[in-house]
Amino acid sequence: MPGNLQLPKESLPFLIKIFGPLAEGGEYVSDQIRYFRWKSSVKMMNKAKIFAEENGLKNQEVPFKILVPLIEKSSLEDEDSPLIDVWAKLLATASHDPEAVESVFVNLLSQLTYSEVQLIDNLADEEYLGEVSELISSFRDENPVSYDKNRNSAISGAATVLNSATRSAMAQNFQSALIKRENLDDGQSYSDFVEEFLQEHCYEQKFGVIVEALNHTPVGKWKNGVYAANPLCITDGISIAMLLSLGLMNRFEQTYPVASHGLSISTLSLSPLGLKFVASCRGMNLLEGCSQ
Repeated sequence: MPGNLQLPKESLPFLIKIFGPLAEGGEYVSDQIRYFRWKSSVKMMNKAKIFAEENGLKNQEVPFKILVPLIEKSSLEDEDSPLIDVWAKLLATASHDPEAVESVFVNLLSQLTYSEVQLIDNLADEEYLGEVSELISSFRDENPVSYDKNRNSAISGAATVLNSATRSAMAQNFQSALIKRENLDDGQSYSDFVEEFLQEHCYEQKFGVIVEALNHTPVGKWKNGVYAANPLCITDGISIAMLLSLGLMNRFEQTYPVASHGLSISTLSLSPLGLKFVASCRGMNLLEGCSQ
């Protein structure tokens, strides 16, 4: 049969190790790989159809530069992989509104593990997405001409404004609590309080922003300070590095004055690209202001 890869019998043990069940028979590996990919593609497209129907998404032609690589790359997933559902929602979003899905999203998703997808997905809770949608709607109402010319700028602007406001609110809350405690004499040493405070608040997450680390030091001295890192960020350090390198997350670091001390805050948040990517992988169009 043309296109079949017929291999010598002595290669069979090696094939069994690298291909697993696909290598059974040995003679027609390429056909079996094709069948494996075909099954994953069919399952993904069926799931996309069901998701679209259940969530009232309309269907229209998807641009080839998105459709072809999406089907090809999704077919490399294991048939039982939870990423099949993510690919299906991305396809359903692209069919509903092709402008909601950037062509780069296909390559991005193909490079991520399911745990990495979950990591950025957890940053975008319903409350956060609701705030983003409201900001986008306000921008659309106030600047209809600019909005029509560049809809992505509305997403970028909403994410930037909300993330900045959230970081500032976090910093102000931390500053107020530490300054108040520094001037209070209740028998507990300030350093002990700071250590407890930082350990408690290094888990803080709100409106798409999560604290990565807190560092409290005397002004001008970067030793003998109190440092606390979010254990989740340490555990997912490699994944976070990957997401930062792909432009799906941003890291923001700033030092704020706290009386005779300084409080350095490192936070992580979704980038505007990451926000749109997460929404598309959920079957959501931020520009419509509605989630599915």
